[in-house]
Amino acid sequence: NTVGKSISENLDVQGILQRVTDATTKLTGAAFGAFFYNTTDEKGDSFKLFTLSGAPRETMEQLGMPRHTEMFIPTFVEKKVVRIDDIRKFAGHGKN
Repeated sequence: NTVGKSISENLDVQGILQRVTDATTKLTGAAFGAFFYNTTDEKGDSFKLFTLSGAPRETMEQLGMPRHTEMFIPTFVEKKVVRIDDIRKFAGHGKN
């Protein structure tokens, strides 16, 4: 209810996505949350950071943007929601 009311009060896309990212990060108990969107770069594909919650934006920017790797196929290709408790234990982590 709180998020819905907050969203309907201000229809700015950046603000809505930030409030949703903040709320879902808190709701899931995650240390941080991020919202990316697909864009096309000179190589043909890329992701762009749109919102970040729980960490300074500069920290994420130093890591670089995610690419189309095995780890992101369920989310960005199959359009599935994925919850990973510890990314270091995910089978596709560090293989690209």
